[in-house]
Amino acid sequence: TTSGSFGVEGMLTVDSGGTLTNNSAVDIIAGAGTLTGTGTVKVTRTAATADFSSQYTIGNKTLTNLTVDYAGTGQTVSNLTYNNLTVSGSVTGSATATINGNTTIYGTFTPSSGTLTVAGASSAITGSGAGTTAFQTLVASGTVTTSGNFSVVSSLSVTGTFTPNASTVISGAGGLSGNGTLKVTKVVGSNDLLGQYTLSGTKNFTNMTVDYSGASAQGFSALQYKNLTVSNTVGLSGNASVSGTFGGSGVINSGTVELTGTAWAISGSPKFFNLTIAGTAATQPTGTFTVKGTLGADSGTTFAP
Repeated sequence: TTSGSFGVEGMLTVDSGGTLTNNSAVDIIAGAGTLTGTGTVKVTRTAATADFSSQYTIGNKTLTNLTVDYAGTGQTVSNLTYNNLTVSGSVTGSATATINGNTTIYGTFTPSSGTLTVAGASSAITGSGAGTTAFQTLVASGTVTTSGNFSVVSSLSVTGTFTPNASTVISGAGGLSGNGTLKVTKVVGSNDLLGQYTLSGTKNFTNMTVDYSGASAQGFSALQYKNLTVSNTVGLSGNASVSGTFGGSGVINSGTVELTGTAWAISGSPKFFNLTIAGTAATQPTGTFTVKGTLGADSGTTFAP
């Protein structure tokens, strides 16, 4: 813990398990030195500008292994690339940043603007506080898991893999788009995509893969999907239309999957209930799949496995 402004000309290292906290809301840590380490650096500044870069004006900042904790009130997130980002206070200003590690929100995260990009190969978004978590724009470009409910005001873009836990609901006025993999894990209540992603904005699945991967029975949202994967081996029910690739080795216990257009394909070893071919694909399916109910082909289509 420090009090008062000071400068560092050499190395300022925060070791693992250590926490650097400046008790003043106005003081800064300056100098020509380097901030580095594997511990936690707290941002307590609430004077203008209430962000990391204004409190830590030290010449070099190596954040590769550090955790930065915004612990003040009414703060702004500096536009940097972080390892781990924690919010134990409140962020209400802009928040544009890239996170390569984990994002943990104990406090309130309601930025007025900005894009948070979660880019790590194994990144988690955890909301465990009593405050509100409402992203403006959230981009999941890495392999991202989440726990705790949160909302998205503008848009959720998935260009990597996005996996919420089975109890998470993502709400808000934002839209949903991307070219990555969106996993549906919800198995209680409304156990389908629209029950887990209750976003009221436009949902664009044109380039996306949706993977139903719950550990218990789920239902399809009756939508037009591009690529649809069923990893759930307990079973799904309901109807779905797919214009791209249907994949996975899961089980569908009731309902009809309809393959449409000229670019559909089947991969893996899925177990359909009813399967309808409504479009003639340029490449017919190979491999093994099972149809328990009815296999049908609409007039004018060709099915030649």
